[in-house]
Amino acid sequence: MCVAEKFEDLPMFLSPEQVAECTGMHVKSVRRCLINGTIPGRKLGSQWRVYKFDLLDESQKAVYGNGPESEGN
Repeated sequence: MCVAEKFEDLPMFLSPEQVAECTGMHVKSVRRCLINGTIPGRKLGSQWRVYKFDLLDESQKAVYGNGPESEGN
């Protein structure tokens, strides 16, 4: 199953718990990554939300790299 298929049935915006479930990370690690910006997300009041396509982009970068610009130009 490719990364895109894994996210296909998820809602548009994910909670840290949903991110943890679909990535295999611990929810505390997800929150830490949200705070330091490793995982892109927005805080709405006291709750974090992650746009699923931002998470998909970050997942693909982790697997495939950033493209030609990441080859040390």
